[in-house]
Amino acid sequence: QFAFNRMLNDLFVAVDEEVATYRAEQEEGTSEAEEEESPPADQCEQHAPDEKEDPERYNAAMELLKKPDILEEAAKAMNALGHVGEWNNKKLAFACAVSARAQLPIQPSTHAQSSAGKNYLWDTALELVPQELVYKRTGFSAKALFRTNMSLKHSVLYIQELAGSEGADFSIRTLQSDNVLKWEATEKQPDGTMANVEYEVEGPTVIVQTTTKNHLHPENETRVVPIYLDESADQTERITRAALRRASGITAISSEEREQIRAAWHDAVRLLEPAEVTIPFAERIEVPSAPLRLRRDVPRLLNVIKLISWVHQHTRERDEVGRIIATETDFALAIAMVGDSFARAWKSLTPSEERVFAACKGLPENLRKHGFKRPHVEQVLEKSGEKIPPRTLKGCLLTLSSNGYLESDGRKGAAGATYTMTGAEEIGGSITLSARLPIEENLQEAPAN
Repeated sequence: QFAFNRMLNDLFVAVDEEVATYRAEQEEGTSEAEEEESPPADQCEQHAPDEKEDPERYNAAMELLKKPDILEEAAKAMNALGHVGEWNNKKLAFACAVSARAQLPIQPSTHAQSSAGKNYLWDTALELVPQELVYKRTGFSAKALFRTNMSLKHSVLYIQELAGSEGADFSIRTLQSDNVLKWEATEKQPDGTMANVEYEVEGPTVIVQTTTKNHLHPENETRVVPIYLDESADQTERITRAALRRASGITAISSEEREQIRAAWHDAVRLLEPAEVTIPFAERIEVPSAPLRLRRDVPRLLNVIKLISWVHQHTRERDEVGRIIATETDFALAIAMVGDSFARAWKSLTPSEERVFAACKGLPENLRKHGFKRPHVEQVLEKSGEKIPPRTLKGCLLTLSSNGYLESDGRKGAAGATYTMTGAEEIGGSITLSARLPIEENLQEAPAN
């Protein structure tokens, strides 16, 4: 009996050891699988070319990064890939696309009529960005972004049409402002109980939105840099002529050349390293005191300056702690790139609305004071050679009324509303760089001087 009990005890011990070993192996295997499934900390770094192992790819990328104006080179590359005109918009689109990787996210919103080429601009710009950084979606439901499985940190989320994600306005603007989304919900567990589950989406993320609307939701609009496409007849002619030339085989690049352009730019973006940027001349930047949205636009402008310096990190000097030093050239490039967008945003007017407002001011004085209708504005536009579709014109007059530039009686029907000028003028002002700090500030900082 004693021997039997001893054998039974040894058996239990052996079984326990086998079970413990099995569980340890299972846990180790699960841990390894999780490590394999989880994305690397920096996906770009994983795909970047090594100078020793792949010198050809590395040198091609570094040749781009040592150019004196990389954004100009990006615009040239987009032009070679088939995008026509819109030179400044090309630069701004590429800058926005790489800004999340620099941890200086610049959020764009692209406005134009249907068929103007909004998505073609972004499809071309994102061809220059490594595909591991780009997520493309048609739309989002209200809560989808909170529970997404996409790894959005340092990435671009391209929402092709704003109309497909209007329910997600809150989550979009929260991610744009806070660079993180946190959502807690009560959910049913596998055992049938209810428990709170927390979801977190980490940024920074650049959210690309395109829309046929002149304006976004008011709270979203102050978080973005608006991009307005050229809707002129001249641009339409350039686009159609380019399409005809491509169809006839003229100026079209081969598939191999296209891939070479894309590959070189992908590697160049991958080789850009995280780094802080300092703007030594920041206190000399002079800005208007109105409108209120300047409180957000000035930090955004500083981010654009820093971004331009960061993109040119291989041709910029560094300070004693390794920060990239922005130059006054970077300020000039930033103003050239976003100055017009900021000015339009301050006036709350799109290019079409500006043209309509100018036409209203060109009406005879008796009509401006006692009332005019849409056909009167159409006549002025026709005389000046402007072509604005009736539906767009109606929307422009409505916006001008809501922004206080016009008074409207609000009538509907065949006759339409009657408008009068309010006397309000467009908000002026510009951002400039003074020659030096004001004397008072110099005295405060350096009494000896």
